[in-house]
Amino acid sequence: MIDWLNTNQGVVITMLTGVYVVATLTIAFIAKRSNDLARKNIDTLTMLERERLKPAIMIEIYADIPYYCVRIVNCGQTTALDVSFDLKPKLCVLLGGANSVPRKEQELPIGFLDNGIVSLPPGGVVSTVIGTFVRIKDVYPDLIFRGRVTYKNRDNTQYNDDVVLDLRHYRDNLHVEHKTIHDVAKRLEEIKNEFNRFALGLSKPHVLVQDS
Repeated sequence: MIDWLNTNQGVVITMLTGVYVVATLTIAFIAKRSNDLARKNIDTLTMLERERLKPAIMIEIYADIPYYCVRIVNCGQTTALDVSFDLKPKLCVLLGGANSVPRKEQELPIGFLDNGIVSLPPGGVVSTVIGTFVRIKDVYPDLIFRGRVTYKNRDNTQYNDDVVLDLRHYRDNLHVEHKTIHDVAKRLEEIKNEFNRFALGLSKPHVLVQDS
């Protein structure tokens, strides 16, 4: 064996060199694959962390009987910047109508929906009353709004979320009506009118007297 190795040293060295090259290439391939997997895992973790820390704008319409309100909430972990809304049909504040003070019907723009919100911190809330369900149903008979909310994070990454606001499930619902400051204002207005009638002599109070 030793004599054969001495005689064929060139062949042996060539074989050993080939094995070394193959082993080196195999190790390099395995190392590259491991690095690629590690890099992919790091990219995935980075993306997940960015998603976890991104702002998340939610818009909803909710009942605060007898009124309905629209609310914007940042449910994310970071501040939302340049928040803008595109809703069809355009949502407005609906004043007036039956049993309202004043009764004159008006449709007023909602500032934060029309003009957007420059900055909304995590947990930040912006809301306003829309109106009674009767008024909403009169102005928006379909009772559904569709559109998109657009906002950015501090890295200037832009997010575009589709929005669907569906009020049809409130139709024909029964509820217990709670007295609000609106009812107080309405009652005070009635009392004021009664005093005015007394002052003008248009109405006289009736006093019951019991004979002793």
